[in-house]
Amino acid sequence: MLATRITTLDMVRGMGSLPHVGAHPGTAFCLGMGAIMALACAQTGGLAGLALGLAGWAATILPLFALGARSRARLSDRLERRQLTASLLRSWAITEIGETGGIFRIELKLDVAGHLEASLRGQDTPVIPEGVRHLLERIFTRSLDGRRRHAPRPEDLRPIRVVIEPASKHETMAAHAELARLREALS
Repeated sequence: MLATRITTLDMVRGMGSLPHVGAHPGTAFCLGMGAIMALACAQTGGLAGLALGLAGWAATILPLFALGARSRARLSDRLERRQLTASLLRSWAITEIGETGGIFRIELKLDVAGHLEASLRGQDTPVIPEGVRHLLERIFTRSLDGRRRHAPRPEDLRPIRVVIEPASKHETMAAHAELARLREALS
């Protein structure tokens, strides 16, 4: 039941405009086809024809539109998680590493108990502190609205490349503020 509800919520979200993928490109086509089918059937069958046309549209075109909408919602969520992860690691690295910069690759895995394991790969890579690991686990194991659990899919756990340029004093201050904002938003 919960999976059905989540899938339905994803479908409804995907039908609108999403932050990383924009508006659904098939909305006008889907609604246009619904109107054409309903009006064409209503022309010959009256009110019963209108109902039959809408039922035909709901049985043929609407499911394809809904599947695309669900896929778009999940893609947007996956991109949002990757962006949050990169932002969190960039902010943490600037505040911890300072002005040196570097290129890191974060590798994510789920252990047997379902806990997220995060490790950084790169030259002179620092160890991720427990607080940042907790925030990463929250990003990947909770829905983005924070209301329900999320089971990461393999495509969610692909390695993420994070480039940290040498930071100025202003960028370091901005990184501290971003890290504080992310800690507050994810807790």
